[in-house]
Amino acid sequence: MRGSLEQVPPTDPMIYRFYEIIQAYGTTMKAIVNEEFVDGIMSAIDFTMGIEKVLNPAATGYVSPWKASSFHLRSGENFCWPEKSMSRFSPTG
Repeated sequence: MRGSLEQVPPTDPMIYRFYEIIQAYGTTMKAIVNEEFVDGIMSAIDFTMGIEKVLNPAATGYVSPWKASSFHLRSGENFCWPEKSMSRFSPTG
């Protein structure tokens, strides 16, 4: 199994929130990246992420910046994972 999740969807509340964010905003994030840059896929090989505390009188929060390279797709080209690879992402896989 790839990654550190014991099951999908995750049962840990904090990890579930990250999962939920991608479920809710993933397509919007993709559309913005494609509009601002170029259609392509994000590299997870050189991916970095930070977590920084944000102080607020009402509640302490955090910001989590992501940094990744993008591999551009040629015009009309679609990227898809082989079926066997995708099974690990499905709830029944």
